[in-house]
Amino acid sequence: MASLLQMRVAVASRLDQALVAADIPESGVFWTRQAVTDWLNEAYRQMWTVVAEAEAKNLVTETDGTYAASSRSVSLQTLLSISDDPLKIEEVRDATGAQGGADGSLIEHVNHRWPHPGRPNRLGFGQTWDYFGYSPMRIEVRPVPTTALTLRIRYIPSVPTALSANDHTPVAIVTAHHGLLVEYAVTRAYQKEENPSWERQMATWMEKLGRFRESIEERQFQSSRHVQPTDSWDYQYGGRQ
Repeated sequence: MASLLQMRVAVASRLDQALVAADIPESGVFWTRQAVTDWLNEAYRQMWTVVAEAEAKNLVTETDGTYAASSRSVSLQTLLSISDDPLKIEEVRDATGAQGGADGSLIEHVNHRWPHPGRPNRLGFGQTWDYFGYSPMRIEVRPVPTTALTLRIRYIPSVPTALSANDHTPVAIVTAHHGLLVEYAVTRAYQKEENPSWERQMATWMEKLGRFRESIEERQFQSSRHVQPTDSWDYQYGGRQ
């Protein structure tokens, strides 16, 4: 798996830029260490979004947070100690008092506009949750809890953890595709240089990003469950009565 330092060195090699102490210099050069790091992170965020759309389960993280007593809603940013709204909430559990690795009780997601909040959900009159708003997105639990709850939330972060230390790796991207981050950084370097080839480089990168998406979708298809029909009469086709 490529580290941030290894990817910076690869970018420098593509740009024929000399290294100092085995890394891109921090200053005194046209493409600085920070600029290249920023471009690598730009590529990582774009590829993260692709993975989130096609293979979201791989990006799910789990965090416990406190839902204050008597609260109609709570900021998800505060509850999860994050600075950006999550891309998606996969699951919410009531882990209040859970011990010994217990998962807690699953809370059903119900649109609180319909069915009416006063009506029971599929599981009876138990807890339900919903979300609304943005910056910050808020979570609401019904009925309003009279005591504080510990909510265990599985969600997809809006962006990956930035690559900053030399040994950081783009863990959300399979190793075979780490070269795409380098490709993007080189393209952005050409753009800064106003190299006439930068637009062609960007088109090439976008094409490779498309193939990256296709590879994820193909992997999803291959890992899905396939059903072999045994009787074609189980299926109705157009025109058949």
